Amino acid sequence: MNAKDDELGQLLRSAIRPVPDVELSQDLWPRMLTRMHRTGRLWSSWDWAAVAAGGTVAAAFPEAFSLLFYAL
Repeated sequence: MNAKDDELGQLLRSAIRPVPDVELSQDLWPRMLTRMHRTGRLWSSWDWAAVAAGGTVAAAFPEAFSLLFYAL
């Protein structure tokens, strides 16, 4: 079985080209921090839609809370 593993390894090495060692030209963390602080919104519209849907379901079916807590 070891010969088959070696053969498979050789096939994989021949099929996938090696990745060159590439250095970054600059540090990306300061740019990431400025991008994170640039957006003022913490909640997206999808988050508000999920909260509204959850509130609607909670108001319409109050007994669903027991099923929800059971599932958690």
